[in-house]
Amino acid sequence: MENSKENEKIFIEETFKKLCVEFSNCLKCHKEYALHQINKSLRIVVIQNNIENYKHVGIVASKIGLEYKLFPQLIQDCVTGLSKSLLITAKKHYEDYQKFSSNEIVFTSQVYLYTDKLLVPEEEIRKYFQENKLKLIIRDDKYWVKFFKRKKPDVFICHDSRDKEVFVRPLYNALTRRLIKVWYDEFSLKIGDSLVNNIDEGLKSCKYGIVIISKNFLNRKKWTNREWRSLVTREIDEEKNIILPIWLGVSKDEVAKYSLDLADKYALSASEGIEIIADRIAGIVKK
Repeated sequence: MENSKENEKIFIEETFKKLCVEFSNCLKCHKEYALHQINKSLRIVVIQNNIENYKHVGIVASKIGLEYKLFPQLIQDCVTGLSKSLLITAKKHYEDYQKFSSNEIVFTSQVYLYTDKLLVPEEEIRKYFQENKLKLIIRDDKYWVKFFKRKKPDVFICHDSRDKEVFVRPLYNALTRRLIKVWYDEFSLKIGDSLVNNIDEGLKSCKYGIVIISKNFLNRKKWTNREWRSLVTREIDEEKNIILPIWLGVSKDEVAKYSLDLADKYALSASEGIEIIADRIAGIVKK
């Protein structure tokens, strides 16, 4: 039971990040709810755009069953009864609290439901929301699969396969939570695909190339060197910085032996932590 509650908590926190990215230009205010009868937690978020004078509601909850029938009343309570118990996600907006609480902001009746799985038929939930004069937009696992399938890749991670488990995979996951599509051989290549051709296509499509500079990378001669040369050539041709280096357990002298240009380039350090690095990359990519 403890593991289940911990997984639920992690899901809410990680999925809330997706909501924040999707509505990055809006003020977001949220309240936690505990449904004790079914031992379930959820987060209701008021998403408000003061400039365009509207607000939506977001619900973040794992594995939604019949408790969906409670949502319309909870939504109404949040929309009409904002109080100081609500948590504003950006500190710089605390001074805007009175604006956030204003009844002049129009509620669009749009409700964004962020979940991993529906335990009841989708049409049943949609019909119930319609009966309560609410428009439901579902953000479940099926939605995100389609979202990333349609989306062009934002970044390519140039790395040595020996660094995959310790660093590259966690970075991939952190960037994906921030709605950044990553070209990453384990997830992008299918059996029978040409590695070289897919890498070349990835570099043509991506806005940026993340280069994981590790001892493994510096010692490897086969694939990562080719990827690196492609990145350098494109950066020169386009006259802009598209290479985002991350140093993983290496010194400047070690990097300089591989490439003086790379050693002189501003780089992130893996010691900063995956989440901080992912935030910085997301800030660059979304400019």
